[in-house]
Amino acid sequence: MSDPEDMRIPLDVVDQLLSREPSLVDATFLKELRCRPYTAADGCVPGTMKETARFLQLRNALLQLNGHMVTAKILAPARDFEPADDEVETEPVLIDTGAPYDVARLFVENDFTVKSVRTLHHHRGVFYRWSGTTYSGLGDDAMRSRLYEFLNGCEKSDPKTGERKPVKPNKALVGNVADALRAAAYLEDTVSAPAWLEQVTDIDADELVACANGLLRLPTLDLLPHTPTFYNHNALDFAFEPKAPQPRHWLEFLNQLWPNDQQSIDTLQEIFGLCLTGDTAQQKAFLIVGPKRSGKGTIARVLTQLIGGDNVVAPTLAGIGTNFGLAPLIGKRVAIISDARLGGKADQQVIAERLLSITGEDGITIDRKFISAWTAGYKSASSSYRTSCRASPTPAARSPAALSCCN
Repeated sequence: MSDPEDMRIPLDVVDQLLSREPSLVDATFLKELRCRPYTAADGCVPGTMKETARFLQLRNALLQLNGHMVTAKILAPARDFEPADDEVETEPVLIDTGAPYDVARLFVENDFTVKSVRTLHHHRGVFYRWSGTTYSGLGDDAMRSRLYEFLNGCEKSDPKTGERKPVKPNKALVGNVADALRAAAYLEDTVSAPAWLEQVTDIDADELVACANGLLRLPTLDLLPHTPTFYNHNALDFAFEPKAPQPRHWLEFLNQLWPNDQQSIDTLQEIFGLCLTGDTAQQKAFLIVGPKRSGKGTIARVLTQLIGGDNVVAPTLAGIGTNFGLAPLIGKRVAIISDARLGGKADQQVIAERLLSITGEDGITIDRKFISAWTAGYKSASSSYRTSCRASPTPAARSPAALSCCN
């Protein structure tokens, strides 16, 4: 039998699994593999026997669904390290259906643990799982689906005969385990992203920006490896490239907008840079005013692609004044108000009050549907709220009327 630490997992197959059918693969597990250091000679990353078995199960599931789409050349490296059947097969987990908390802990250990680090947290009423670069929200439906799948693969002991029998999950069992899971994965409300869950380094969490290839430390531009001990909700979709060429087409576009105004170009660059970070010291909202077809929409779309679609929301000014209007901003880096107009029924005082609270980093309570309200602010060191509202709103206004709305 091979040494578990000697198993090699090919990155090209990992990429194939990530790009084909995300619903059939454990994206968190695969992205964690993708972030490991690899050997250029074979294009593989190290994996334990358990991780290798899990990887092969995901690969085989994809082959059964649409194997004709995965070439033999890509799968060839996997055969070089594929263990024997007796090494891959694992015995179903034995659980006590009458002890939901114990079952929840087994579920976390089985599905949400990477190198002894828990990658699932129930924080401020929401489940968050590590995707390999950041902690993203996991809805109740998705969580219940994972629980059904896990329980369906477990066994229980017959109280009379002691015989092991398959578990048949039902609504009551899943509901009990889901409730216990909130306790098993609980993360203190006082923790605010970005933060270190385990103090593995003296680097301030606010100095880091999660990129596709690691954690970028802004003061030094050093790149640290991704780790589930870094709790954050925002990650860029692209890798940090210290020697990347200048964005020639983008600069040409800006020179067309402001042919003789370098100060405006520099200001826009500063705005984009602030949106990438967690710095809210400026306590500003940004307003772009101009006539139709003057580039405002293009700037907003480029900013969205830069920050990442998952990190951006697009509320309306009127919506911000409603009861649940601020809820979508939680955990987001930027909010772009594309058309800053107000009707006669909008409560402009409430809107102005909320915008001032956001830009001023004041404490604020946000109502959320069906779960408890979310309260945070600068004084309570809630950097998650500040980052979600840092450039929120960052209006890309399409009419000069937006100026009076945001004053």
